[in-house]
This record gives sequence, C-alpha cells and structure tokens, in this order.
Amino acid sequence: MHIEALNRLQAAEYVKWHYFGDASRANLNDDQQPDEFTEIFADNGLDYFAVLAQDDLIGVLSFEFPNGQITMNAKLAPEAIGMLKTSELVQLGTEFGQAHYHDDDAVQIASVSPA
Repeated sequence: MHIEALNRLQAAEYVKWHYFGDASRANLNDDQQPDEFTEIFADNGLDYFAVLAQDDLIGVLSFEFPNGQITMNAKLAPEAIGMLKTSELVQLGTEFGQAHYHDDDAVQIASVSPA
C-alpha cells in the first residue's frame, strides 16, 4: 500500500462510493457529490490523500490543523471492506500524517467511516 495526493480521477471515484447496510450513512447523495469534489481541491486548509493498493483506491485520508493539532478523517472504500480493517487504515493514516507533517504529536481522529 502507498499514499499519494488525491488526484481528480480518484476524487471523482471517491465521491461516488456507495455503501450498504449500516455503513450507508457514509454515502454522499447526488447533491452532495459536487460540493465534496470542490472541497477536495479548494484552498481551505484540508489536505486529501489517496490510499492505494497497487493502483486501486482503497481509502481516502484528509488532514486539517485546527488549533495547530493534526486532525484526520479516514474513509475506507466499499470494495476494501473485509480486505482492510478501518483500524488498519487509521494506523496507516496516523503514521503517514506524523511523517508527512513532521509532527511527533498524536494525530486526532475526527471521523472514520464506515465505522
């Protein structure tokens, strides 16, 4: 697995992820998808990264810095459920965030989905 900046093609795939059952609360409806796509590339203090297994998008991480603290959101792709645990995605994201931003402080977890 590796992590890279989320590109437009990956973002277009990400906003259309569709979950079933209890995880469906993580779905974006058709009205929310354009706003989420725009937010990904806005200069708003949020950084988005793709988590890839070979070339397959299996997760998305976003980082922001309220009050100077690294805060992370992690979202596992529907197709990756069962292949990767959300706890593994969080661990991977935490380690990446600390290394990428050169910060040894704990990364705060804002949200994980599906939970």
